[in-house]
Amino acid sequence: MARIVAHDEYGVALLAVAHKPKQSLESFDSAVALLPASTIKPNSLQWGVVFWHRATAYQQLQDWERTAADLRTAENTFTAAIAAAGGDVTLAEHFRELRQRVRKQQADVLEHQGKHSEAQRLLATQ
Repeated sequence: MARIVAHDEYGVALLAVAHKPKQSLESFDSAVALLPASTIKPNSLQWGVVFWHRATAYQQLQDWERTAADLRTAENTFTAAIAAAGGDVTLAEHFRELRQRVRKQQADVLEHQGKHSEAQRLLATQ
């Protein structure tokens, strides 16, 4: 897990601090490649966040299809995490908030693709 977090954090630094989205993809891709063999579950925060971060890099590069695919993965992960939270209301609410932020980003992508109606429908979902 430490390697995944390290790759993700380095990618975030390249993306947010150095403003190098293309270079950040190598780190995010490395983190994603390590996920299936790791102890990180597909319904966990870290799983969803890695895909969300990579989607942000793709978005900055205006690669809308890859952005949309990674945002769908992040949204599905956070939806699964809500279900896995069981009776922990606080944790479930945290994942709902993250999922809503991902949906807002998805709506932005849909707007860039000229899909205004789809973007509005997505924003209306909770």
